[in-house]
Amino acid sequence: MKLKIACLISLLAAFALTGCAVRMVRGAGATFPDPLYQDWITDYTHSHPDAHLKYNPVGSEEGVGLVRQSKVDFGGSDWPLTPEEEAALPKQPQNGAAHIYLPVVAGAVSIIYHADGVSRTLRFTPETLCGIFGGNIKRWDDDRLRRDNPGASLPPQPITVVRRADGSGTTRVLTEYFAKVCAPTSAPWRAGTGFRVQWPAGTTGSEHSDGVATAVRDTNNSIGYVEYAYALNNNLNHGFVMNRSGQFVRADSDSISAAIPEQLPPGSRDVAYAILNPAAPDAYPITALTWLLIPLAPKDQARPVLVDFLTWTLQPDAQLQAKLHGYVELPERLRTLGLDSIRGVR
Repeated sequence: MKLKIACLISLLAAFALTGCAVRMVRGAGATFPDPLYQDWITDYTHSHPDAHLKYNPVGSEEGVGLVRQSKVDFGGSDWPLTPEEEAALPKQPQNGAAHIYLPVVAGAVSIIYHADGVSRTLRFTPETLCGIFGGNIKRWDDDRLRRDNPGASLPPQPITVVRRADGSGTTRVLTEYFAKVCAPTSAPWRAGTGFRVQWPAGTTGSEHSDGVATAVRDTNNSIGYVEYAYALNNNLNHGFVMNRSGQFVRADSDSISAAIPEQLPPGSRDVAYAILNPAAPDAYPITALTWLLIPLAPKDQARPVLVDFLTWTLQPDAQLQAKLHGYVELPERLRTLGLDSIRGVR
C-alpha cells in the first residue's frame, strides 16, 4: 500500500512539473531600482500566480556579467554598456545583436551626508563635489564648502567619504557626471569612469546602495551617494546640487522629470548622456534612467513570462508606482520606445 501511495505521489509530481510547471524568470543587477523592482515582482506574481520572478540586487557590474554568462534571464544596469563591454557579450548569428536596452524608470543620484551639528540642508557646487570625492577637500570647514553654504555652521572635522565597494551603476552615473563637470584646472577628476574606479586613498567602501546608506547614517561627518529612493526611505539628509543653469536643486520627482528633455537622441548611451547635467533650469543634474539588459533570444521557458512582465512594467499603472518609491515614471515617448523594443524579443 505504501509503495502504491509513493508511486501515485511521484506520478502527480511528474504531472505537475510537466503540465502545470511554475515558470521561473531570474534577474540580477543594479541596486539603484531594487525597491521598485521588488514591489513590481510582488504585484505581478500576485495577479500571475503561475509565474515566478526573482531579482537579486547584486550591483550593475555583476548583473551584466551574469547576463554574459547566461546565468540570468535579464540584467539591471544604470548605464548602457560601452562598445567594448558589448563586444564581450555573446552574439546571435541571426542578426548580430545579442540584447536590447529597455529603459524602465528615471531616478537620481543623491548626495547624502551626516555632519555634526549641521541643521540646514547643505548645498554643493560641482567643483566642491569633485573636490570632496576626488580627495582634495578633506574637511567640512573647508573654504569652498563655506562659500557654497554662507552662514552655515560647518564642523571643523575631517570628511569621511563613503563609496560603493562593488561594481555599481550608481558609481558609473556619478563618475560620468564628474567627468562632465569637473573643471580640468580647478577641480580635475582623475579617478576615471566606470562601475568601479580607483578612488582616492582614505575613502570607505560599502557593498550595495543600502550599505552606503547605512554607513552614512551611522558615521558622523560622512558623505556618500545613493539613489534618491534610498535617501527618501532611510530619512537621510541629501543636499542641493548646482545644476548647469547655476541653480541649486534638490532631487525630487519634479526635478528628476525636468531633466528628461522633450527631444531625445535614438541611442541608449546618447539618451543617458542627454539627461545627465542637462540645461533645464529646474533640473536635478545627476539624473539617470535605469535600464534592463534583455537577450533578444531568451531561454524558451523564460520568454513568455519575461516579455509579459516587461510589457506590464511599462503600463501606466505600474509606472505610477515609481513615485511611491522616489522614482519618476517614463514619459510616454520612452515607454513607446520600450514597448517597440520588447517586440524584438524572439
